Amino acid sequence: MTAGRDAQAKTYIETLDKIFDHDHLYLSICDNGISAQKTLNLFTVALAKELNRELVAVGDVHYIKREDADAHKALRCISLVGFTSAYKEPL
Repeated sequence: MTAGRDAQAKTYIETLDKIFDHDHLYLSICDNGISAQKTLNLFTVALAKELNRELVAVGDVHYIKREDADAHKALRCISLVGFTSAYKEPL
């Protein structure tokens, strides 16, 4: 959706809406401080109202134990094709 594909995202959710009954499909929002996420949240809230679906707020959890932070950092760098020395935590 944040890549300008709102129509494709909406079509996908409408497809899921036809597959799952009302008790088994929720749309999620997350406030992780990323501006693109705020845009996505607004889209998701509007779509949930349109489809009469429930919203659920979720946390953006990537690891549970503090000692897993370095492994998470390395995986993020791999996914972003970067180096751990240049990694900065998102605000």
